[in-house]
Amino acid sequence: MDIKDQIKNVIARHLADAKRAEHDSEIATLAVTAARSTIMRTLRTSDINAKERVLRAVKILEKRYFDPEGEYTSGKPEIAALRHDIEAL
Repeated sequence: MDIKDQIKNVIARHLADAKRAEHDSEIATLAVTAARSTIMRTLRTSDINAKERVLRAVKILEKRYFDPEGEYTSGKPEIAALRHDIEAL
């Protein structure tokens, strides 16, 4: 399995977890969906350094992302967890 497929599997796992979240499931799902969009845009380009380019894009999103509607989360921790798992690949 190549790195792009591995990243897509991490996204799918995080999206499923977000949908099952006990608190602020909608906020968590929106955050992971935003990260997925960012990642998929990044992956459309060359395969060279795909992981590094994805991580750079997700770090930028993580810094900028904030959903004020969440009671328990802003969505930022969900993006950070996704980034962490991609870094571990």
